[in-house]
Amino acid sequence: MAVETSAWVMRHSPTHAQDLVVHLCMADLADSTRGDRVEVSIDRLACMARVTPEELRRSLTRLIDAGLAAELVPGRAANVGVWRLLCDPASDVVFDRHVMFAGEEARSVR
Repeated sequence: MAVETSAWVMRHSPTHAQDLVVHLCMADLADSTRGDRVEVSIDRLACMARVTPEELRRSLTRLIDAGLAAELVPGRAANVGVWRLLCDPASDVVFDRHVMFAGEEARSVR
């Protein structure tokens, strides 16, 4: 598990709903020692994200089109994918746990 990658996705990913869940699942599986490489079967990733394989493929296409992931081994076995998550440290922060509402400081919830 790549904790830094998961934290980056949570803070910076501009995705919503299903695509965000897929992005977080990929981050959970990312190998940070290999440049945030994700190698997993479509079926396993779909199961983790609680979507169908078809829905997963559509989400993956949107992540790739948004520049958040790159397919490393196109045309590999039909049910296995290899991707790299692209986590640009200069990306805008989309979610900050310290600011829950526009312009309001969140109270500490412990």
